[in-house]
Amino acid sequence: MPISRAFRANIRAGIVSGLLLLLIIQPLLGSAWGLILRYGGALLAGLIDSQYYNASLGKRDWVPALFALWLMMVCASFGLSLVGLRLLPEEWTRRWAENRRRQRLAHPLRGRIRGVVLGSALTLGAMVIAGGILLDLQLNTSFDQRLNVITPAVPDQTVKELRAAWANMRSREDYLRINTQLEQLAKDHSVALPQPLPMAR
Repeated sequence: MPISRAFRANIRAGIVSGLLLLLIIQPLLGSAWGLILRYGGALLAGLIDSQYYNASLGKRDWVPALFALWLMMVCASFGLSLVGLRLLPEEWTRRWAENRRRQRLAHPLRGRIRGVVLGSALTLGAMVIAGGILLDLQLNTSFDQRLNVITPAVPDQTVKELRAAWANMRSREDYLRINTQLEQLAKDHSVALPQPLPMAR
């Protein structure tokens, strides 16, 4: 069966929007994180500190883990749906389908609103997950880079203490304290540290 023009247009639009999102995702998430840090205050203190605690766990390979999690969720959802359809009487499923069709015809705007709400919720959820991953990557990358730069100039014990402090990090205050210590060591030993990545400042 030939693919309709509308379907091909939807595919092209999806690809283009995905590429545009990839281009703007980092500055967009960076700006959002900056606003959270500036205006979140006590209301979002737990969320903010949890991100730094998450970073203290060290570098992890996010992509395979998230893909496996997504695949398991899809399989579980499909399995539960299949079981539910087999357990319910056929008459019930037929009536439900007919009611849904009548509701869509009687209230077309309601279906659009639901679609917008669902799409917005999914987009927001994806942005939150992506933001957490990007923040984790930038925090760990900046710390490792700055520590590697200063390592030749300081004793091994100091490096171990910095890594231990990072592993024990529980809040943004702990993170800022580690950065202050790094910058003081760099100043004492005349070492030029690279600037942290945007979301790690």
